[in-house]
Amino acid sequence: MILPQSQMFIPTPLALIFLAWSLIWKGLALWRAARNQHKWWFVALLILNTAGLLEIGYLIFVDKQEVFKHCRAYWAKMKETEAKAPEAPKIGDKPVEKPVDKPENKI
Repeated sequence: MILPQSQMFIPTPLALIFLAWSLIWKGLALWRAARNQHKWWFVALLILNTAGLLEIGYLIFVDKQEVFKHCRAYWAKMKETEAKAPEAPKIGDKPVEKPVDKPENKI
């Protein structure tokens, strides 16, 4: 049976973006659940289609130690680098002279 063109499914760009979004998060969450041997999570993630919300929740709250470990390490390293960097002078500020240590008279 051939459907008329008005009844055929033609994916729109928004539908394709939504599909890609869901597949990426579902794939990552299923992979992590299988690696961690979370059988019930794997089944729930496989059956329920929540547009990536359940998958993101699993990755953030259940598997947070593994997936986001490299992100936390990266931001900690950035904060250390930022703390070590000297502060740049602001435009219009007068140069600040460092105080000179004066020798004390010891008697």
